[in-house]
Order: sequence, then C-alpha cells, then structure tokens
Amino acid sequence: MFIPPNRNEPTLPESAAGHAECPLDDAMGNSHPVSLVAKTKSQQHIGSGRGSESRITSRKLGSSISAPLRAGYLGPINSITIAGDGHPEGSAAQASSSSYADPSQEVEELLECLREFPLINGSIHEYYTISQAAVVPAPFIQRALAEIEVTYDVITAENLRQPLSEVAATIIENTRQPFEVPPECDGNRFHELFTGPCLRLEVLGLIYALAGRSISFGFPYHFSRSQDGTCSPAQISQKMLAASDLAIQVCKSLSPVNDLFLWLVHENLLLSKMLQGDSSSVTWHRLGELSTYIFELGLHREPGPDNETTSRPARFLLESRRRLFAGAYQLDKSFCSLLGRPPRIPWRYSNCRMPLDGSDEALGSEANLLEAQNLKVDGNGWSVTPVFQRASWIRLRFIISTYREEILELSLQRSTPERTRQLRDVSRRCAEAWESLPSHLHYKPSCWETKLPISVKLMLVISYLTYLHNEFLVQKLLVLDDNERDDGYVHLATGASPALISVSSAILTTVLALGKQQEHSVDIRRDFNWIILHYGFPSASVLVKALQLQAGQRITQPTAKNNTQSLPTPIPSPTLSNRSALLRDLSVFIFHLESMAQLDQSNRALLARAARSFARDLDDILEPSPGGGLSPALEVEDETHEEEGAVALRSEQLVRIHENEITDQGSSAGDYMTTLGLDLDFGLGSGLDDLAFLDTVDFTATQLPDQFLI
Repeated sequence: MFIPPNRNEPTLPESAAGHAECPLDDAMGNSHPVSLVAKTKSQQHIGSGRGSESRITSRKLGSSISAPLRAGYLGPINSITIAGDGHPEGSAAQASSSSYADPSQEVEELLECLREFPLINGSIHEYYTISQAAVVPAPFIQRALAEIEVTYDVITAENLRQPLSEVAATIIENTRQPFEVPPECDGNRFHELFTGPCLRLEVLGLIYALAGRSISFGFPYHFSRSQDGTCSPAQISQKMLAASDLAIQVCKSLSPVNDLFLWLVHENLLLSKMLQGDSSSVTWHRLGELSTYIFELGLHREPGPDNETTSRPARFLLESRRRLFAGAYQLDKSFCSLLGRPPRIPWRYSNCRMPLDGSDEALGSEANLLEAQNLKVDGNGWSVTPVFQRASWIRLRFIISTYREEILELSLQRSTPERTRQLRDVSRRCAEAWESLPSHLHYKPSCWETKLPISVKLMLVISYLTYLHNEFLVQKLLVLDDNERDDGYVHLATGASPALISVSSAILTTVLALGKQQEHSVDIRRDFNWIILHYGFPSASVLVKALQLQAGQRITQPTAKNNTQSLPTPIPSPTLSNRSALLRDLSVFIFHLESMAQLDQSNRALLARAARSFARDLDDILEPSPGGGLSPALEVEDETHEEEGAVALRSEQLVRIHENEITDQGSSAGDYMTTLGLDLDFGLGSGLDDLAFLDTVDFTATQLPDQFLI
C-alpha cells in the first residue's frame, strides 16, 4: 500500500479578491457583461478578411502592463506577506517586463483559428471517447465546446455577424479578471465561469492544444471538416501549437495564474512533446514553466483545516487540482529519467494527496452526486468496484513515479555500500506497492485476447512498463556499484547481471507485444513511438551488450579522462537463457526503429541513428566481418541520407519476415533466424562498438548529448 509521507499542513495565502462576472454570479447579486450573442443583434460584421496561419506565429511584444499581478501562493515561512493582506507589497515585479501592451490583434488571430471549430470539436470529442490518459475532466471540456460553438456561429454567420474586434475586447476584459471559483459552485455549472458571456482566453488556448493532440493522434474522418483544404493534419496540429503558445503568452500578461491556465500549459506541453520531440529544448522549458505555475498556485500543498486565510476550494476543484498535480508529477519524472536531469517537481516539498479513484462524470456533476461517488472508494482511495477510468491511471502512475524520484536522487550519489542498500530497499518497496494495486490494473499478456478497449490495454502496458523501468534503473545502478573499481574505469557494459538482463528482456518483450497490436489500430502509433524511446532504447542496449559479452567481444568504455579504450572482458559472461528468442526480438525491435524513423518527424534523427547502430552490432554478432567492423549488408550507401533522416532498411527479407512474425505466432525462433540466413552457431568476432553512441546516453544521470537535441 502506498502511504505518502506525513507533512505539516501549510498556511495558504488569502486568495485574490473578486472573480469574473458571469451568470453564476447573478445568484449572488453581481452583474455580468452583455452576452456575445446578444451583441450581434445590433451590430453588423466588418470582416477583417485576414488569414490566421501566417500571423499566429508572428508574436509582437509591447511595453509592460500597468497593473501588477499578484504573487500567488506563499509558503508558511515566507517573509514578505503583509499582515491582513496575504500578498506582498510591490508585486508589480510579477508583471512581465516584456508583454503585450494591447493584445487585441493577437486575440483576433486566436479567434480566427476558431474557424476550424468543426474539426476541433469532432477531434476533441473523439479523443475523450478513446483516451484513458486525459488529465482535464471530460465534462468541463465537452460543455465548454458546446458554449464555444455559439461563439463560432457568431463570428462565422453570413448575415448577422459580430466584429472580431468586439468579441476580442470582451474576451480580453474577461481574462483580465482574476479567475475565482465560489466555494458553493459545483462541477455541473463550472463551465459557466469561463464560457458564454464570460469566455476567457485560457479556454480558447486549451481547446487548441487539445485539438492539436487529437489531430496528431489521427482521426481522418474528422479531418474532412477542416476549413482549410490546403493544410495537412500535421500542419493543422502545428497551427494549433502556435495558437496555444500565443494564448499562453497573452494570458501571462493579462491575469494571475489560475486553474484554467495550468490546464492550458499542461496540454501545450504534451502537444509540444508530440510535435517537437521529447528532447526538444522548447519542451523542456515548457515543463519548467508548468512546475513553476504549479508552485505559484500552491497545488503542491494540501489545504489544511486550520487555514484561516482562505476557504477550502470546492470539492470538484480540489479533486481536479489533485489530478493535475499527480499528472504533472509523473510527467516530470518521465522526462527526467529519459534526459537524466533533476526533477522539477520534488515530492519532498509536497503533500498534495492523490485524487480519489472516481469518474470524470462525478466531477462534472452536482455536489451531492460527487459526494455519493466519493463514498464508493476504499480506505486507500481506490474504487470498490473494478473499473477502468482516468483517475485510476493517474493514481497508479503517480505512485510508481514517487519511487522513480528516489531512484533519480540515488543515481546522483557516489557508489557506496549505503547507496546499494538504499537501492535494494527502493526496489523492494516499489514491488510491494505494485502488488498492492487493484488486480485489474495489472498488465497480463492475455489482455490482448480480451475485448477490453485498446485504450485500456495501452494504459495497462504503459503502467507496467513504468513499473518495470523503475526496476531496470535500480538494477543498472546496482551493477554500477558492483563493478566500479579503482582503475578509473566504470565497467557497466561488461557487468550485465542476471537481474538486469531479466528485467530488460521483460521490458523488450512487452514493448514488442504492443508493437504487434499497432498493425490493427492506428490510434496507438504515436504512443508506441514514445514507448520505444523511453523503454525500448535502454533495455535493448543492455541486451545487445550482453550478447556481445557472451560472444567474447571487447567493449569500448569511457575512461576516467573521458577518452575511450577497448577493454577486455573482466568478469564471466552473462548467461542468456534463450539466446535465439532474444536475437529474434532485437531484430523486430530494429525493424520498428527503422519504420518509425521514416514517420516520426520529431525524433527522426535519434531513431535513425539508433536503428543503424543496433542493426550493425546485431549483424556483427551473427555474421562478424573479418576486421570486426560493419557487415557489408548493413553499409549505408549514401551518408547524406542520415542528414535527411532516412534509414536504409536492414533488408527487404527482414520486412517480410517481420510481417510473418506479426501474423504467424507459431513459427519458432530457430526457423525465424534460419529464414534470415543466419546461423546461430556461426563463429563470432570481437572488437565491435557500434552502440558506443548509446553509451553516452545515461538514462539515470546525464543529459542527452548535443547531437540528440533536435
């Protein structure tokens, strides 16, 4: 059972006074702006006729805004709170020194993007129908889309249209108001605070980011609804990324950080990850922004019952914040373990509870229905009824990620007996936490034969791989501890322990099991691509090195002076229980890399180089050339292809064999390799180091080398 460490409850600062005037406020005697639709009855449209695609990427900056932005959450030991106010004096420093003096033109550009609303609406609804991983609860987005459709009708009607400038002015004025959610508000009416006459810029940017991801996942039957027939789905997704980027920049100038803005930044980060790559500097910076805003709003701290400076948020909002924090936390650990960088959201400074295992529909319902739903969980917060829902996966991945953070911290320490003890302790506790999870959330290979939705099967695989990768990192560090010597060398590659080989094989087998399914569903192609990158790379690298070691080859290692030297094997070779099956799996893995390198624009260079390196070393293990170099069958004919991101496929025969492997599960590993013309008992050479570039990728403690940053 996962039990978060006990924390002292903080004193939260007083929240910003006032909130946007909306229909919800009428019940409290507040007025609200005139409806966007009502305005159209007295005004004719004066169309701008301006296109949005070219302008959406042209960002114009003006002088700093005149109104200061509040400092946001202040911790219990802060030294700048003014008594009786809860906010620091002189918080004008929060205002951007380089922001939009008059964002009217930028907001009009964002409204122009709304002309793609039929495509946006259809894609997002399809995404929420399929996805099990969405963090923003579905009812809030679906109801917002229904309201935004009214605005879309206003700006596109042929006869009676409202000028974009007036719609933009109303949105700007709404966005300038602090976004406050009254404690008595429930999820059923939450959307009224940021749509209709209260339409805010944050929600426009949010739906653009969601649409970009939805279109990137590929729903071709919706793309026919695009108003711009000259753009491909990839171009539309890029346009949505630029639009959400622009929305973020403008919102930062207009309003303090709020829940809507955090959702926008989170979804923009995921879209940037898809389109610009996991190792993109832009993506990494956006992750830093998300963590900063989470701390600024105070999502990392649970509101305490003794906090007298502010009322406890509405229950649905509190649960939504917990979901966002948990989702951002695990995303942070995923990036950090891939890039070997320190975590941006450390758990040691947080006491935010996990969200309850409830449905999205409950969050978007009336307060009494939400309370009834919350009674249907056990003492650990899990639903008493076995069910697959988004909150379940958020909780599961958060739990596993807390152990990932411990592993990342230990990876930065020196190798000592104490570190070894701590690593084994983390491994034990992580395994216990995994076993304590509800059994229906455990991945089983037999799930592929069931009628579960593909999205559920995908989340079962991802969650299991996340757990296995924790053990992989632990075993890798334990090998490092066992084989670090006083001669200045680190003998990681030559010390593949049975435990490390076992978990690496389990990871690779699971990744390839998912790869077979993508032949039957285009919906998981992008998920499979990043799974290959996060989990397939490190495990396959360990297994190839183990094969080299078993073959008696010499492994190139970095020395203490950052030079390279070919070292003889210093310890007994590892035992590989099923070498032929391992060779088969690695061959199929290489095929996936080659295929992805031709399709994945964001990570093309990394995938292409990895495919060549894995293929060369595997080929030399099976058919070593006299000099221990690259076999002729795998020579790259034109090196300019590498710059263009193209990959020479291993052979047409391998493609055919791979296709047979997908459809014919009965063929043996021996038959598979024999058909390739590879004799498993062939004499093996030595001196290969084609995977040397992967040695520079330390998946626990270092940054990706510059040549990977694309």
